[in-house]
Amino acid sequence: MAFCVITENLNDFRDFHDSLRGKTNRKEKWGKTWWFGLITVNCRVEVEKMIATGMIDMVVEATNYIYVLEQKLSNNGGIDAATEQMRAKQYAEPFKADKRKVMALAIELDEKGKGLVDWKEVVN
Repeated sequence: MAFCVITENLNDFRDFHDSLRGKTNRKEKWGKTWWFGLITVNCRVEVEKMIATGMIDMVVEATNYIYVLEQKLSNNGGIDAATEQMRAKQYAEPFKADKRKVMALAIELDEKGKGLVDWKEVVN
């Protein structure tokens, strides 16, 4: 799965992430890190994309996939809260008319800034 490769490659951007230390909140830091990493592998990235039902943390458009990502810190409900929000607000729906495969991903980030805790595909 392409998402796994991208996630593993994010370790290469640790220096970039460390340069953000103290400048923004943790969720925002990881959002900027995702953005930086994904644009370098030729993906179109939209952060805080507004749709009719709410604001999606990130949408990543690749050649064959559209990834819809909702990120939550561990101390803010984590992966379960991200999953519930994606389902309740139907974040993946606006992208299903596209010919690319749509993958909705719930992501849990460590509240102490240590990175990715867990992720899973959200299926309606």
